[in-house]
Amino acid sequence: MGVIKEVSTSLGTIYDRYDNKGEMIQRAGTIGFSKNKEGFTYFILTDLMGNKIKEANLYLNNKLRESKYKKRELAFTALKLLYSFLDLNRITSYKYGLDDVTVSKLLQFLQGGNYKGFNWNQEFNTNRSNKTVNNYLAVYREYFTIIFNVKNSAIHNTRIIGNLRGNGTMLGHSVKEKVESYNANKSVRPNVKVPKYIKPLQYELIVKEIEQNYTLRDKVIVELMYRFGLRLGEVLGLTLEDIVEGSGNTSGLFIRNRLQDKPWQRGKGLHTPNSFSNYRPEDYKAEGEGYHFILIDDEMLELLQEYIDESRDEFFLNKYEIKRKNLAEKGRADKLTDLGMEGAEVVENQYVFLSHQHYTPLTAAGWNCILRQVLNKVGIKLDKEKKKNNLSHRFRHGFAMVRAHQLDYTHVKLAAALRHKSITTVMKYYNPDDKDKAELLSAQRERANKGGYSFE
Repeated sequence: MGVIKEVSTSLGTIYDRYDNKGEMIQRAGTIGFSKNKEGFTYFILTDLMGNKIKEANLYLNNKLRESKYKKRELAFTALKLLYSFLDLNRITSYKYGLDDVTVSKLLQFLQGGNYKGFNWNQEFNTNRSNKTVNNYLAVYREYFTIIFNVKNSAIHNTRIIGNLRGNGTMLGHSVKEKVESYNANKSVRPNVKVPKYIKPLQYELIVKEIEQNYTLRDKVIVELMYRFGLRLGEVLGLTLEDIVEGSGNTSGLFIRNRLQDKPWQRGKGLHTPNSFSNYRPEDYKAEGEGYHFILIDDEMLELLQEYIDESRDEFFLNKYEIKRKNLAEKGRADKLTDLGMEGAEVVENQYVFLSHQHYTPLTAAGWNCILRQVLNKVGIKLDKEKKKNNLSHRFRHGFAMVRAHQLDYTHVKLAAALRHKSITTVMKYYNPDDKDKAELLSAQRERANKGGYSFE
């Protein structure tokens, strides 16, 4: 019995096929890399000989050019695996679509792990969840449709799994809709686990721990997320000109995307320039599309200014020339005020939050490492499935829950505070635990009794 092994090399993951005597008879795979040019990230796929895969690169860098970075990154990974599979199995007629037998083999390849087949055993170190496999299949469906005009193949075929009945008209007539699923998709258990959030008492413990054992920068970041509802990407993308000083708690922060922003520094749903020609004032005019403006109080403004002064201290920078150089070269951000947009007047614009060691813009990975330490020290349980429960986003969930539970925000008011366009999307932020539900029930009982409607 032969075996196919997954091998990690300097070129990335490749696949070696061995016969029943243990001799390698085939090496297959796809090389993938990225490069930045004029503010745009190009994803490149080649075969093991270095020949570019024309259709895949066209899709990644042309057809998906205006797509979000995460979608392009997912497509890059998915297509790298697809072409590795095609190479491994010497499939050359894929441009006409994939049949049922090929899709069955592809699913096993994507799933990974160890598998005993009829002719070949599979020994892969990587194991992928059904949800991840389905995400890759969605990429393949779009890829084959757009690039090869294939809309009817084994990965596109669907089946009816049920009927959805609802009130579809103003008169309340019942409407039945067919619910379909792709045949190739793997079954996924619904995730009924509610997302965690930071409660007020936990927040106080976190701030106390940071004040005692960490830095002013770390305190400012958690306060921006918990007290003002900023996402981590919005915090890390802040620049000096985005902090606008006002009087009487009317200061504020502009959330805007710039060409230099890394994926972890971007404001969600806002205009994202991919070249200097995209810096058009009209693209930044509409609030909610070109920018967000977050009001902050005088206390928050003072903390921000204190951190900026501390991190740009001339005496300190004079001692560490490499940090000064990194700040000037790698911490620089485009000045949108030079293009006629609003903002603070600064001589040189820089990202606000810096890594302590290198004085380059703080990364999401660097921040999450610190946050994980803090949460562990104050006894807040961490989810082992890190990717499913963003640690920093728990602060934004806490921001929402305080307003829903303590300040009695309506759906409309909460959507405005979270900067959501639809009130339906704010429901994912409402995740009361059993204690919250008990307190809510007690408050309802108290209000009802005061109104003369006894619960007793």
